Amino acid sequence: MNKLIYNVIGCALFGASILMVSCSDAEDIKLPEEELTNSDEFVVTVKTETQDNSSRATAQGIGFTGFDPTEIYLHSFSSEKDGYVTLAIDKNGGNNSFSYRMRINEDDSYVISGDVDKAIDDSSNKLEFGAGEKVYFSSWKENVWECQRPTGEKPKNITFSHFDDTSYPLMWIQDRTKEGNWREIFRSNMEFGRAQLEGMTTLAMDRIVGGYRVLVIFTDFENANHTGETTSYEIDGNEWESLLGTEVSDWSAKIYLGKFPLEYDLRNNALPAGDKNYGYYVSSKDEYKTFNQTSWVEGGGGEGEEVTGGASYYGFGTSTDAEYLCTPVINGETDNLLDVYILFTYKNNGNPITKIYHETSYGSDVYPEQNYIHYLISVFDVRDLKNIFGLGDTASSNYSRSSKPTRTINGYEVIDIKPREVICIGG
Repeated sequence: MNKLIYNVIGCALFGASILMVSCSDAEDIKLPEEELTNSDEFVVTVKTETQDNSSRATAQGIGFTGFDPTEIYLHSFSSEKDGYVTLAIDKNGGNNSFSYRMRINEDDSYVISGDVDKAIDDSSNKLEFGAGEKVYFSSWKENVWECQRPTGEKPKNITFSHFDDTSYPLMWIQDRTKEGNWREIFRSNMEFGRAQLEGMTTLAMDRIVGGYRVLVIFTDFENANHTGETTSYEIDGNEWESLLGTEVSDWSAKIYLGKFPLEYDLRNNALPAGDKNYGYYVSSKDEYKTFNQTSWVEGGGGEGEEVTGGASYYGFGTSTDAEYLCTPVINGETDNLLDVYILFTYKNNGNPITKIYHETSYGSDVYPEQNYIHYLISVFDVRDLKNIFGLGDTASSNYSRSSKPTRTINGYEVIDIKPREVICIGG
């Protein structure tokens, strides 16, 4: 009997102790995982989409294509917060997708990490945003793109005094396929809040740069060959020497393009204000480039293909080649229409003569346009070189529209030569 009473009392005491322990530790009990909401972490996978302008591309290969970046960056849009989240692009299957890990805090602030395979607290590639804070995506790490001046060289400025007295920084045109801040730049076409980021599946990325390529050709407009609907104008090295009394290698040139921004506000998707924030690009690292064979084919047909109409021009000259300018622009922005200057130099038996040409034929017609490459071709008769540099008898040039220089730019005589053909593609 006593044993039974002791057992009952022991069980009661044990139960009470369990109850007491449970009550004291109530705050440490965690709810089942599926009931957690504000502290959950989840992964979002997004496919990028870019503008398609392939329908506007021509046989000459004009038009940007594809999406080059191997990573993009997530920035704060609503604040001046520094830093970014790096998001790797998965290019398998051409999807150009990326993923991020996200956590929503109890106060509705949120954290985004680019390390999808580890907990957010263990990641250094992350940013925290306020409850109402928005973000944007870009292919540029900083919020402001800055044009890189040539390194290892003393920065130069240039003044086109006939236009104004402003001294503009001079920049090199770089190969856009190389790493650097002259490459293509993408930005999301809108900004996103927390709710949008939670359910995002696709992201539209705008290419905010435009491309510019300049080609200058000297050919023989008296040597016209007609084939069906096509007319071609040609000159070879022997004919050049016969007409000018000089070799092709006696001639060289470099090209200036401007005015273009020295910086671009990616956060606000805006250009800077004021002339001091603009400069001119120069071809061939500011070195003169010897004339080489240049050509342009109109009316369809790429290299090696049949031309179906129009005209083709084969001769010698200069161009920006593969180092064509790639720079941020605003669609239709008219305050800084393209301005092109070309410095021509003739060796003249060791006493070089340099003159400058200002191309005005297409300047007012070429409006900046994102996601498109402007081809700008000026075609001259070779006899015009003979006239403007005073090489022998100039009376034989029935096509010459040259006149004596009436002004100078940076100390060089200005050539008032008129191209026989001006071809603008783009804008």
